[in-house]
Amino acid sequence: MTAFVVFFLAGLGVYGARASFIVLVGERVLPDWAERLLRNVGPAVLAALITSLLLTDGIEAFITDPAEVVAVVVAVPVALKTRNFAWTFIAGMAVFWILRVFV
Repeated sequence: MTAFVVFFLAGLGVYGARASFIVLVGERVLPDWAERLLRNVGPAVLAALITSLLLTDGIEAFITDPAEVVAVVVAVPVALKTRNFAWTFIAGMAVFWILRVFV
């Protein structure tokens, strides 16, 4: 099996899984408890990604990169003040990218 076939089948599987959820649940109204739980999926996924990054590369790799540290220092107050994931993400990534370019 070639790499193209593997990537195509994996993409088809991922697309099918996402599309099936949208098609099956898209028109239905979810219960309040389910909507409350689904609000935490995005932050939980990002926390899992960051935790796996820290556990794989080690906390030393995070601390030695000043752009990442400053981005987190900027993003935390934004998150606490706005309680909005989008603004937190934008603020942290903007600082990270600016520091990566100029530092």
